[in-house]
Amino acid sequence: EHDLWFIGRVEGRDRNQYDIALPDNRGGYYDVKDIYVRCNKPILDPTEVLVVKGQETAFFYERRSRFVREIIKQRAISRGMSGLISSSIDLYPHQVEVVRRVLEDPLQRYLLADEVGLGKTIEAGVIIKQFLLDHLDKKVLIIVPMQLEDQWRRELHNKFGLKGSKRLSITETDQINSIHDDEYGLVVIDEAQHIAGKAFSNYPADRAEYSKYKEICHRAEALLLLSATPVLNHEDAFLAMLHLLDPDNYALSDIDSFHEKVVNRQDIGRMLLSFSEGSEPFIIKRNLKRIADIFPDDMILNQLKEELETELDQESADMAKCNQKIRTMRLHISDTYRLYRRMLRNRRDSITDFILPGRADDEHQHFTTTECDLDPTIDYINDLLNDWRDKAQSELRHRTDLDLEECRTRQKELAELFVLLFETSGSSIDLFREVLLMRMEKRSADSLRYDIGDYNMYLLNYEDFFEEEKEIEEGL
Repeated sequence: EHDLWFIGRVEGRDRNQYDIALPDNRGGYYDVKDIYVRCNKPILDPTEVLVVKGQETAFFYERRSRFVREIIKQRAISRGMSGLISSSIDLYPHQVEVVRRVLEDPLQRYLLADEVGLGKTIEAGVIIKQFLLDHLDKKVLIIVPMQLEDQWRRELHNKFGLKGSKRLSITETDQINSIHDDEYGLVVIDEAQHIAGKAFSNYPADRAEYSKYKEICHRAEALLLLSATPVLNHEDAFLAMLHLLDPDNYALSDIDSFHEKVVNRQDIGRMLLSFSEGSEPFIIKRNLKRIADIFPDDMILNQLKEELETELDQESADMAKCNQKIRTMRLHISDTYRLYRRMLRNRRDSITDFILPGRADDEHQHFTTTECDLDPTIDYINDLLNDWRDKAQSELRHRTDLDLEECRTRQKELAELFVLLFETSGSSIDLFREVLLMRMEKRSADSLRYDIGDYNMYLLNYEDFFEEEKEIEEGL
């Protein structure tokens, strides 16, 4: 028995003796000469240790191995994104997908354009943490508006454990000139559209400030810009943001050609609306002609177009094959002709795990549906909503039969009706469609009462139409 080793733990010390706890509730005080501490170096050949039973008990093995298995399982599920599973956050699929897209890209220069409230800060926080874990010798700079600085600090501390990191700096946007020539591996800018708007300002101080941002961003290895501002009607600011991300392909001097790209993108979006799976063959053929006109030099599209036409000309066309070709062509167009490949945008109605605020009662119907990211309908809907607003304003200017008080009332009610259409277009396509049908048909729909309220129900049913309103709503 005395030839065997006993594995124990040091519980305390009394002068020259140590209190050692041994298995089976044995133990006692032992002199230093009777205690041996196992070498911390890895054992190349464990055979000798096993012969003298110097290994630890199965109690530790079972519990440690279970922990190791769970860690390996988590890392496999997270695809090595330890910053994701080590953060104190609720994981939503759309956020995980954004983080995955950024971290798996060797060129991490992205515009995160999720709609307000969908967690751009959480996505950026995970990416920041992962960057610090992966690059122990690099620093991160976060630039935020003054009113958001405290929120960012709390989020980074409470959810990502990054309080006090010497490799992490947070600066307010109006303190940009206090940043010295330090090299930052990752730069993050929140509300980037406000900074980008200064690129084409009439004030030299604004343009000089944008130039300072440009120097910092172009030096950085990785860059995240956070902005929920849509492209439409903000082309100048959007080009300025893309210039920070990719100066070689998006020069500030190319503003006219960029405007043209935005217009072309809208044409493409309208074409994709009707070029969809399950369409009638004659509609598909008509759209194939439009595709040939819009993309005459795209060899991949032309090849797919010919294959689809050949299949459609068969006496009994295989519509499953046709739908697969259409799906491939739509994906190619969306991916190849988007304004910027590294812009990630989630819409509220594409998120099945984000419930509309204040609508958690299961007794009522909810209009939360699935929709693809970067859906081409987004810009088309925005165009028509802008047309709706312009026509409504035009009607008010030309109504001579209303006195001042009546005109103000009409203006207020049309404005509230526009807000209703705008908000429902950004919450759920199904809800938006129901609201439009209720307006066009002026019919009651009690199922909508909980979602939009009694006053909006009244506006939809009793507010007079203005000229061309129904045509625009039919287009929507």
